[in-house]
Amino acid sequence: MLGRFGKKQFICMALLGGLLGVAPGLETPAQADLLLLFEFDDPSNIRQDTSGNDQFSEYYNVQGSHYSDADVNAYSSEGFEDGAVALNYFNGSQLSFIAPTLTVSPWVLPQMTWGAWVKPADNEIDGGILDSNSPTYNDPGNNRSIRLQAGANGAPSTWVADMGTGIFDSGVEATLDDWTFLAVSYDEAASQMTFYVNDQSFAVATNFDDSSPNGFLVGEYGEFPYPTFTGLIDNVFVYDEALDANAIAQIQNNGFGSVVAPVPEPTTAGLMLLSLLGGIPMWLRRRAAAHAA
Repeated sequence: MLGRFGKKQFICMALLGGLLGVAPGLETPAQADLLLLFEFDDPSNIRQDTSGNDQFSEYYNVQGSHYSDADVNAYSSEGFEDGAVALNYFNGSQLSFIAPTLTVSPWVLPQMTWGAWVKPADNEIDGGILDSNSPTYNDPGNNRSIRLQAGANGAPSTWVADMGTGIFDSGVEATLDDWTFLAVSYDEAASQMTFYVNDQSFAVATNFDDSSPNGFLVGEYGEFPYPTFTGLIDNVFVYDEALDANAIAQIQNNGFGSVVAPVPEPTTAGLMLLSLLGGIPMWLRRRAAAHAA
């Protein structure tokens, strides 16, 4: 049985524990799960998902024909790291794009981060890198995407991303000689996405709605005229959190794994509660001394 002092001590600590549980700025960190990772390092199984989730995907050529592993000649040993997938829009007999079964639409993953390393073979054309549409093209118009957009009058293509209400153009020109790191983090609750192109970042307002497509394309943009990418793509990744700039830099510089989502700094209320917590032992000792007297 709790004595008089013990009961008060217990109640006080319980109340404070409850306050700390809901206090702003004292949240525990959430782990971001890696949902999909295409490293493209196995020539015999170019579409292998090495995230541990074994996501299935299908191959297509520009005519929409399926490929089997034995038919695909899409491995390149000149990847950003080891192998890469080589896509070619202009060769109808070569692999044009990959369609994973993972759904990356806003209504399924309201928070998400995806990206890849890319090296275009042509920087004067359109070309899809990642897209939330499906190979059936039955739901265009409101898709998440990262892609190349051809410049006017023969100007180099630039890296762009769909916002749900239009296209955000980073203004960063595609180069043929270097690998480019691309990523986008989405936070639907905040109606915001952040587009990363190498070391540059662009925070953009978004407005994706319930008409967002239900699919996933690697190497194609799922709106007419359905431009596919020509060049190399490596290390395609999808996380289930809207990662911050530090986590994106960690992926870009150090690779993959379990990335810790951003943890807010303690607020004033949180610091006050921590201060109160530190003073409780002294208060309890004084109360005990008073009762003893």
